[in-house]
Amino acid sequence: MSTSKDSKLVLGGPPRVDLLPPEIKAGKQAAGVRRGLAVGVVAVIVLSAAGYGVAALGALNAANALSDEQDRTAKLLAEQTQYSEATTLVARVRGLEAALLTGTSTEIEWYPVLTTLDKLLPTPGKMAVNFTSASPIESHPQPVNTLQVPRVATLLVSVRTRSLFNAGDYLTKVRNRLPSVVDATATGSTFEEDDSSYVTSLTIHIDESALLKRFQRDEAGNLVLAPLADGETEEATEDAGTDDAADGTTDGTVDGEAEGTGE
Repeated sequence: MSTSKDSKLVLGGPPRVDLLPPEIKAGKQAAGVRRGLAVGVVAVIVLSAAGYGVAALGALNAANALSDEQDRTAKLLAEQTQYSEATTLVARVRGLEAALLTGTSTEIEWYPVLTTLDKLLPTPGKMAVNFTSASPIESHPQPVNTLQVPRVATLLVSVRTRSLFNAGDYLTKVRNRLPSVVDATATGSTFEEDDSSYVTSLTIHIDESALLKRFQRDEAGNLVLAPLADGETEEATEDAGTDDAADGTTDGTVDGEAEGTGE
């Protein structure tokens, strides 16, 4: 055997040959795996036990809370039975309040409207009024034209005068005095030979601002009587009479009774 001149003798180097049988290495590896599995199983058991304990404690607390709520519910039911008459009375009161609100929701303050129409009527002249308005169970017919303002009532006015009636001037005054009037037109005029008088037909539409709204709910939800402006009606009447005097006209009279239907 020949050797190189530069080769050196190495002492204590890594072994070139492993003389241990492979079964010993395999046994050591299997032992390590078994130890890891054992530790994992123990950890799983510990975690499962801890989770079971927490779940059992939560279930116990929930059961206690449920028992407390059941006891509280039983007490409330007993008290409710004791005050059942008061509960029934409150329900009836609420029902009556709702019915009162609904029943008065379409009430119109006709006095200032009819008074103003009468005050603006020239002399000599008579007026007959027939009106239709909305009811709590049926709305008032609305205009087909979407540009027209919705209305809650319609007045059909028949004016009888000795001379030809200036309907345009009269309706202009009516619109100025009554903000609730959204539309007013003259539909025709005829001459009655029997008494030599002119009969002029007028159509006046009223919007929701004329609604009386006597009852309202306050901030607490209680039904209260709505306050009315002091002297509002009297002021409107006085203003109408003053304007008539300035225009050189006097008060007219209403012919017959004003008829109304809630449709």
